Amino acid sequence: MKTSVLLITTTTRGFGPARMPKALFDAGFEVSLLAPANSLAEKSRFIARVGHLPDAATTWQWIYAFAATVKACSPRLVIPGDDAAVRLLQMLASTPLPEIQPAIRDELAGLIRDSLGDPANSGDDRVLSAAAALGISVAPGAEAGSVATAGTFVSYRGAAWKGELLSGYAAEKLAALPQPDGASTVSRYHRSPALREMASTLAKALEITGFFSVECVIDGSSGNPCLLGIKRRITANTHRGGAYDVDPCKALLAALQGLPATTRADFDEGEEHIGVHFPQEWLRDPGSRWLRDYPVDLPWEEPELIEAMIALRRG
Repeated sequence: MKTSVLLITTTTRGFGPARMPKALFDAGFEVSLLAPANSLAEKSRFIARVGHLPDAATTWQWIYAFAATVKACSPRLVIPGDDAAVRLLQMLASTPLPEIQPAIRDELAGLIRDSLGDPANSGDDRVLSAAAALGISVAPGAEAGSVATAGTFVSYRGAAWKGELLSGYAAEKLAALPQPDGASTVSRYHRSPALREMASTLAKALEITGFFSVECVIDGSSGNPCLLGIKRRITANTHRGGAYDVDPCKALLAALQGLPATTRADFDEGEEHIGVHFPQEWLRDPGSRWLRDYPVDLPWEEPELIEAMIALRRG
């Protein structure tokens, strides 16, 4: 029997929520979705149940839709698919809402804490101040959100359980939309002891549970990673770990069930892979050399999703 999870997105065009259902299903989860109508994510054939958000949903409409979907699917974990979903979940877990029945409020808050950890530890200010206190280099301007774009952007894509880093790997941005600091369309996945140590230290200090991504820029003079922030959600390419047997979904399920991991915790020394992301790189440049020279991660088992993604260019 598969373990129920609820994937939440507030947008219709999110690539991460559209690509994660198959990765979660393959790992052993049953995936329900809460999203606006006509979202890319609901085109996935690996969604068991869909709840729709009203158009231009208010905060209270979102809360009611979330509560109803939780009641319908009884998820063990909630997985946010974008920053707005993270903020809504954090608010619901940490802010007293007298309009909600206490039993329901406590149930939802408990589910969110079990899924993400303590929401008090997830704000940008808390993350950066904790990093500085731990001796982690913070990129100049990160506190104000005005970091210069010079340098190489890297991240560490991981999954954690109650503060323990379960699996992860480094991702260097080779192409982006828009360039240079937009979302990655081509990545170099590799092993990085420095980034893994940073991710492990932050996961423990912030008691992180779930999927997360430590975002950094490489200092041009020292070659060391400097922290930009942490994304407490899936990213557009979180699903790629399964292709390399460093599968965050399998790692998270094993931890949830108290079982040994069935996937690697990191890449081997010297191992690296080029990931060309569809439709992101195709939307950036249909004639891209990356599309010609490297394997592209089209969702071949989901023709309706491919069709919806292709329609993005026509739209």
